[in-house]
Amino acid sequence: MLFLLAAEIAVAQPFTVVIDPGHGGKRVVGVNDGSQASHGASHNNASVTVEGKVFYEKDLALSYSTFLAHHLVARGMTVRMTRKEDRSVSAMMRAAIAVENQADVFLAIHFNAGGGEGARAYVVAEDHVRWEYLHFFNPYLERDAALGRELVLGLDEAFRAFGGRGSEKKVFVDTRFPAKSAAAGALGLGNLKDGIRTIGYARLDPHLYRAAVVLLEVEFMDEPQRARWLISRDAHEAAARALGQALAKWRDGGRDHFRVEAPRKAPGR
Repeated sequence: MLFLLAAEIAVAQPFTVVIDPGHGGKRVVGVNDGSQASHGASHNNASVTVEGKVFYEKDLALSYSTFLAHHLVARGMTVRMTRKEDRSVSAMMRAAIAVENQADVFLAIHFNAGGGEGARAYVVAEDHVRWEYLHFFNPYLERDAALGRELVLGLDEAFRAFGGRGSEKKVFVDTRFPAKSAAAGALGLGNLKDGIRTIGYARLDPHLYRAAVVLLEVEFMDEPQRARWLISRDAHEAAARALGQALAKWRDGGRDHFRVEAPRKAPGR
């Protein structure tokens, strides 16, 4: 009888989110300067000056990630961060942390610049990472794009109270073949160099097939008026609540709409 009771007890599987705060550290040539040698890794990208003080993307990404991490833990999720301070972490190491922790979601947090407004999600499609003996294709593009869209919709709603108008396109695909990727329901052609390389490595690893892998551009931070509310605690908390709700929805059934099978072994030399 005791054996039968024990056999019927379901062991709850942890839901693990690996949060990757974008950029970090001081510039080192060939290591994190955005060059080909650094695999696109960059110590920092966007910045903005508000009332004489400069705010950097790397710092905003870390603070938003930290707020989100605390919120997800309160929701019963297991959370790992690729960095907890201002330091450089290579693109491959960030992906390796996700693999090591067998993430259910790998979420890279960045901020946008260059004119525009609203959150955007980026996913990798095909041909982003090429090895001598491997052509890369993401068989989970539709699933990644679906989570990305939920995260962006959550931020659109959260930031409306601060005057945010949202982005017309929610999900962008980093690919050389946009016509093929359109079938997955994603929108646009990605052209990011920083960060996308990281999620490309993460998606490439066959041990991470369970995870939805998304790079999230929280907002455009280079306009001073918008930056004023982005750096506020209220905006941090609103974003954490919105993203936490979207990830909880994903954990509790959203991902079940997408059939996931272990990928075939990558071809050798």
